[in-house]
Order: sequence, then C-alpha cells, then structure tokens
Amino acid sequence: MAKVAVNLLTGCRIPLSVLIYLLIVRHKFVQALMLFVLAVTTDWLDGTLARRLNVKTRFGAAFEHVSDGLMMGIIWFGFVRIGLLPLWLYVFGWIYSLITWFVPLKVKRLRSLNRAAGLRTLFYGVAIGIVAIILIFEIDEPAVRYPVLSILLLYSVCVFLWKRDRIAYYWRNFKEGRLG
Repeated sequence: MAKVAVNLLTGCRIPLSVLIYLLIVRHKFVQALMLFVLAVTTDWLDGTLARRLNVKTRFGAAFEHVSDGLMMGIIWFGFVRIGLLPLWLYVFGWIYSLITWFVPLKVKRLRSLNRAAGLRTLFYGVAIGIVAIILIFEIDEPAVRYPVLSILLLYSVCVFLWKRDRIAYYWRNFKEGRLG
C-alpha cells in the first residue's frame, strides 16, 4: 500500500505539469508558481517517503526520473511557447536528458557517462531554481513579486536543511566519480 501511495505521489507531477503549462501560456504566473512549488514538494517527498518507509523499488526510481523529466519538459515547453526560451535550447536539454537516462543503463562501465548522469541531477536542481526565478520575474506586480520571492527563499532554505544529508551524499559520490 505504501509503494502505491509513493508512486501516486510521484505520478501526480505529470498532471500538475500540464496545469502549470496551461497557466504559463495564459500568463498566470502566480498560480503557475504555486502549483510548481506543490509539484517540487511532491518530488522531494516521494523519495523521502520511499526511503523512510523502506519501499524503494526499481520501478519507483525509474518512474521518478521519468516524472521529473516530463515535469521539466512540459514546463520548459511552456516557456518556449511564450518566447522565454529558444527552441534549440529546449531540444538540446531533451537530447542531453535522453542520453544520460538511457545510455548508462546499457553501458555500465562508461565512467564519463555516469558522471554525466550525475550532472543531470545537479542540472535538474538548477533547472528547478531557474523555473522558479522565471516565474517570479514574469509576475508583473512588484507588490506580489517580492513577497513571493521572500517566501520561496524561505522554502528553499527549509528544503536545503531537510535534504542536506542527501546533498552531501550526492556531492561525495560525484567527487569520487560514483554518481550515475
């Protein structure tokens, strides 16, 4: 039952991403940002719950990566649609993601590709921050923008403190070339 709940939490990012996309193309950035924070929260909650409840599965790990990729792809496509992101950069991001997702699964001994897959995790974290920043600065009213920015900074500090052990784990493994 717990596995199903964690996988449902992971899967809810896909419909949330579609809603965020629709809000972006309609220039409703405050609402898109609120749903984005909800989607990102499900992202760190699903892994945390899977580890704490000891319900980690290969399917869950793969589904989590697919859900993350679809979430970012759908949201970034919204930025392409409204002219905030060039199409070539969007396509390059998908090519990089596909290479780092699938090639290491087939070729286990390619150290450089394992590092590239590890960098994917870093880039994903950076992309989350960039999405939030874009959405914040697309909000037209400064009286709304800056309080939202303050709340998101506080949220980010809380997430960082919550995930500091995972961040340290990824950093150690990246430095030793084992992340991937």
